Amino acid sequence: MTINLFFISTGETEAVRPRRRGVFVGLIALTSCKILYTMKYRKQAQSVYYTRYHIVFVTKYRRKALNEGLGAFCVGILRRICQNYPDLELYEAKCDEDHIHFLISIPPKWSVSDAVNILKSNSSRAMRRKFPFLEQLYDRHVGFWSDGYFVSTAGVNEEQIKKYIKLQGEEDNGQAKLEI
Repeated sequence: MTINLFFISTGETEAVRPRRRGVFVGLIALTSCKILYTMKYRKQAQSVYYTRYHIVFVTKYRRKALNEGLGAFCVGILRRICQNYPDLELYEAKCDEDHIHFLISIPPKWSVSDAVNILKSNSSRAMRRKFPFLEQLYDRHVGFWSDGYFVSTAGVNEEQIKKYIKLQGEEDNGQAKLEI
C-alpha cells in the first residue's frame, strides 16, 4: 500500500489517505497553493517509509562481461527478482561494461546487505544458466559479481541520480557532461 504526500509551496503538507480498496479519497481544496512534487510512501504493518538506495554491483575482476545483451538480461532479471520479493521495488537500472547501477527501495525491516545478497545471488545464478560461456569466463565457485558493492541513500536529489543512471557510461565517451 502506498500513501502519497504532497509538498505544497506554503510549507504545509496534506496527506491523501487511500480508501480500503486502494482508491484515493482526493485532495482537500487548496487555495493559492501550488503542488511542487509528490513522494510515494510505502506502508507496512508498523511503519510508513520512503527509502531509496543507489546501489552499484561490479563484475568480478572488473571484467567487461556486461555487453548490451547480457546487460539488458541482467536488468530484466533484477526486475523479475523484485517481482518475487514485493517489498523490493526497482525504479531505475542501467548497465555499463563492468558494473550496473540501480535505484531501489528497500523496506526498513530488511538490511541493505540482505537485499544485496538476494539480488546478487539470484541474478548471478540466472545469468549463468542463460549464458553458459560465463562458466568459462569465471570459475564456478568464484561468482559473477565482486564481493563488495556501493550504496548511498537517495532523497531530495533522486532525480539527479535517475539522470546519472540513465546517462551513465556516456561521460567516458565524451558525449555528455554529467554534473552531480
